[in-house]
Amino acid sequence: MGTLIAENQECGISGLRLDLVLRLGRKLFSIDVTVPFENQYQAFKRARATKIDKYFPLAPLFKARGFREVQIIPISVGALDCIRWSRDIYVSHLTGKCQYENLDANNHTHSGDE
Repeated sequence: MGTLIAENQECGISGLRLDLVLRLGRKLFSIDVTVPFENQYQAFKRARATKIDKYFPLAPLFKARGFREVQIIPISVGALDCIRWSRDIYVSHLTGKCQYENLDANNHTHSGDE
């Protein structure tokens, strides 16, 4: 059974806040969740690489504290269809920009660059 070491706290380097840091024996798992704005495969790859690059400097610090293995685990969550289409008018009002043009109200699809 693992142990939760930190939850949404700075871990060794100022400004780097991991969502979760778990310990399992002498292994450390650094977990950070991200929700990319875009829902394309490349956006998820980019988000993963960005998180790994961002938290990579923490690995030597954790190893210096006696952890044999340190893994950085970025979790990307897609937000596609998480907002009801009926709320689009509200988001458009707040941002001043129509979120999806040429929306077919019957099947909730949109045209665009996606």
